[in-house]
Amino acid sequence: MRYGLRTLLILMTVLPPVIGFWPSIQRRVVARVTQVTACDAAVVTATASLIAIRTRVYLAQVDQRLTNEEDSAAGSKQRDT
Repeated sequence: MRYGLRTLLILMTVLPPVIGFWPSIQRRVVARVTQVTACDAAVVTATASLIAIRTRVYLAQVDQRLTNEEDSAAGSKQRDT
């Protein structure tokens, strides 16, 4: 319950103005969504592609590192016997 009162106070502070301005917020969101251009879509697509490529490279590096560690561990076991 330590965070309960603080969370309630934050919600009581934030939500009434949001509820009061909700129609205005909706109009602005709809207006912004309708202004999305092909350039915006291209930027989002390029960013998503770069993130996907970087993730694949990182995962490949992690797999290679794990494989190298397993090979070195297996090699040291063979030398010990």
